[in-house]
Amino acid sequence: MLVLSTLVFLSTIVATPLVLAAESHYGCWNLTITGGASATGWRYQDTTSVFYAIDSDVGDSPVKCHWVYSPETRNETMECTDTSFSYQWGDSGRTSITLQQTLETWINGKAERVTLGGTANVTLRYGTSANGRGFEGRVVVPARRCCQGRMNGLKQ
Repeated sequence: MLVLSTLVFLSTIVATPLVLAAESHYGCWNLTITGGASATGWRYQDTTSVFYAIDSDVGDSPVKCHWVYSPETRNETMECTDTSFSYQWGDSGRTSITLQQTLETWINGKAERVTLGGTANVTLRYGTSANGRGFEGRVVVPARRCCQGRMNGLKQ
């Protein structure tokens, strides 16, 4: 009985990392983000994101998003060319960004729609616009299977 219990325990330990490794290797997004602000309080961000599957050198069609904050209405709006794509800053200092997208991918030999997400630290370069209030950055965000539905807190 002790030998059987030990074998079951060891097989669980050995099998678990293999399952987790298979879950975590979907690919990555190559994200470019630019943004800026005006003296009147308007803010904007434009992103272009291309997803690359783990087994492909060719990326999906680029997803473009445009986000605007209006100081007059105190509202944010964001439009993306793919409605399943969203992003959100992880902190007020804009050092981490989280992406989410539903894609069609091959799992166990058949096509399935799967929601992927990922977070990465992004380094922004400031002072890139004529008024000195612009920024830009590029980052590769690894994709993992995650989240069901939209990210919390994202206004669209």
